[in-house]
Amino acid sequence: ILHSRAPSETMSRVIAVFEADGPLGASICRSLCQTADVKALMRDASTPSAHALNRSGVQVVQVDYNDPSTLDNALDGCYGAVVITLSDYVSPDGYEVEIAEGRVVADACRRADISHVVYSTQLSVLDIIGVKCRHMDAKARVEAYMKELGLPLTRLVLPLFYEHLTMPPLKPVKVKQQGYF
Repeated sequence: ILHSRAPSETMSRVIAVFEADGPLGASICRSLCQTADVKALMRDASTPSAHALNRSGVQVVQVDYNDPSTLDNALDGCYGAVVITLSDYVSPDGYEVEIAEGRVVADACRRADISHVVYSTQLSVLDIIGVKCRHMDAKARVEAYMKELGLPLTRLVLPLFYEHLTMPPLKPVKVKQQGYF
């Protein structure tokens, strides 16, 4: 169990949280830091979100998905990892990028011999009903790769966050006098 420690433990279990500057990652960091040592892994450690997490006792670590050594260094000494992959709903290559970055993270978790990986995933809409849904299908592909590697995996399947409805491409757009679409 990632969220609780036995009172007799002399060595703290360090949990790495990927994409810790997003709403899900930041929330997980704030919760876990009550009972575990947490490393918040993010692309930019100078953001207000990074500073807020640091003030709450979380170690903030900047990583570069194009440089696997930064992931190796960040995961050094970690017991577990909470993996969140970034869905880019706008970029035409968002699907491929999310899968590539997810594979880089999975490989780093394997090299670091992470004991427990919690992955925020989705079901593959393409596999279920034959319709493409890039962000969900990408997460399912990353999950399949994690299973291929034999990572000790717990799946976390969450619905769409309301915040997503305030961002393109899901943000409603007013079309003349006809209302929002």
